Amino acid sequence: AEFLGDRPARSLPLGVLDAEELLRSARVHDALVRAGADLAGLRSMLATVGALVDAVDEIDRLVLDPILVSPSGAVAVDATIHVAPASPSRDVPLRRIGAQA
Repeated sequence: AEFLGDRPARSLPLGVLDAEELLRSARVHDALVRAGADLAGLRSMLATVGALVDAVDEIDRLVLDPILVSPSGAVAVDATIHVAPASPSRDVPLRRIGAQA
């Protein structure tokens, strides 16, 4: 999706329905469906990561790159987590799938 410049986004908290909408809005959605990709596994991964980021205030940014999706599952090959001191007044920015600019 990144090579297409496709970076759909949703705000936290990201539940399973939000993850479904996020996937459906991605340009690669139809190609993933045609390939028989495990979209349920990918939705679950996105919702789990969204819950983690929402629950841990110190996570400032989390990047999963790349995420490989096949008929047998979805796997994050690499993860980078940036932490910062939690602040009760810190606004939660819009979270994006893909590399950060």
